[in-house]
Amino acid sequence: MNPLTPKDLESGTVRAWATTTQELTTKQGSVCQFFEPFECGGYKVVLRLDWKDLDSQGNPMLDADFYNLSTDKIDKSMTAQPAHHTQAQGEGERTYLWEFADESRKLRVTLTWLVSITAVVKFSDSCSAKVISAGEVF
Repeated sequence: MNPLTPKDLESGTVRAWATTTQELTTKQGSVCQFFEPFECGGYKVVLRLDWKDLDSQGNPMLDADFYNLSTDKIDKSMTAQPAHHTQAQGEGERTYLWEFADESRKLRVTLTWLVSITAVVKFSDSCSAKVISAGEVF
């Protein structure tokens, strides 16, 4: 394959995708896990997995909050947008296809369970002794 030229890239006929991994964050008192915010369609978008809104397969809904770039306040009118709620696709794997404006993101969510074990161990000592003196046992 020949190297790409600026003309190839400007034409839009060549596209590239990169997959990144990020650990989702949580907020105190919330049952959601949050993706890193990004700009799209004139908004700051915050995607989150809502664990109190599950589908029939037990997958959380992917919610999108749209913030006004100039005020950083949520635009509540955007809850009517189809991009506000996205269900997982297929069965067995948590994959979401989020689309808004001219952007499309395919998100595959993998859960890792951390196990913490606390062991309580009680120790006790006991001993016995025989004292023998001149053939007598005390």
